[in-house]
Amino acid sequence: MTDVSLGNVCPRCGKDRVVSKVYREKVEGGYVNYKTTTCSDPACQKMVDKKLNDEAYKRGMILKEQMQREEERQKNSGRKKKVDLK
Repeated sequence: MTDVSLGNVCPRCGKDRVVSKVYREKVEGGYVNYKTTTCSDPACQKMVDKKLNDEAYKRGMILKEQMQREEERQKNSGRKKKVDLK
């Protein structure tokens, strides 16, 4: 289904975006309808997808590093013992 969505333009090139996927999901007894839109220019959409994937990768790496620092901090805080040099 490729349907032109009025008022929805690509932030990169300014062309109209089209609905590429519509699906429905059941959530807590009700339904939520989702629409995924893409740029009408496939080359532009490919660049947008690459940028979004790169940003997601960077966020994942930052989160991983943050978790490693927290684990290291937890390990180090438990090891510190006062040494008696008498």
